[in-house]
Amino acid sequence: MVDPQLAPTSLDLDDVVRRFEEQVVWIAVGFMAIGGVLHFLPAQRLWWQTPGQPSALAMTRFWGGAQLLALACAGAASTVGLRMEPPPVPAVESGAWLHGLTMVLAGLEEEPLLAALPVILLVGRMPVLWIAVLAGVMRGLLHTYYGPAGFVWAFVWGGAAVLIYFVFRRLWLLIVLHGLSNAPGLALGHGDWWELGASLVKASFLVGLGVWCMIAVHRDHPHLRQAFHDRIWLALKWLWFRVHTRRLPD
Repeated sequence: MVDPQLAPTSLDLDDVVRRFEEQVVWIAVGFMAIGGVLHFLPAQRLWWQTPGQPSALAMTRFWGGAQLLALACAGAASTVGLRMEPPPVPAVESGAWLHGLTMVLAGLEEEPLLAALPVILLVGRMPVLWIAVLAGVMRGLLHTYYGPAGFVWAFVWGGAAVLIYFVFRRLWLLIVLHGLSNAPGLALGHGDWWELGASLVKASFLVGLGVWCMIAVHRDHPHLRQAFHDRIWLALKWLWFRVHTRRLPD
């Protein structure tokens, strides 16, 4: 999916330190914003106190399915000419661990601001699907350094995160899953073999969760089974058509 002809952006130590400092500020802003909304808007505080769906395992499954769907959408976008750029890499090993830490802490930065806060602030004021679209656009814009296909990937994932939070109300689990999915970033800047191994671990993690989600939906929701199969079949035919028409000679 990532264009192999594109070289990753190199980050010097000052860039890494500056990014970490900005992240600490945004983490504080996110939690203060949630606290302020819950303090000054009583209706939103009542919604926050309403329990969501009880199963953390179900939430994990659906989060994995959303990640797999986002990757599939990014792959489809790449077939129509929207490229996916590689993530930035620290130029010096002294900044590698700090850069990896910022990736692991990204859930603390993004999920309160881009998943929880839009729902807490806007639920009851606009349809939740529109909240998901708005949050998806914000998440996509935050990840434009991955290129146009990266925007598509983050848009789908960000919108799904809002819906998952709306149903399950577990901000802590969104943060943990985000951090786990980014944990292979700790290997960036430590050599090709470390990075290859980390990429394989991340791919296995996301694909495993996504397959687990699809198996659960297939088993527990038989009324969705045929609709799911029909849409997957249409998507595969569309991808086949796009790939083969691009190979036709001029």
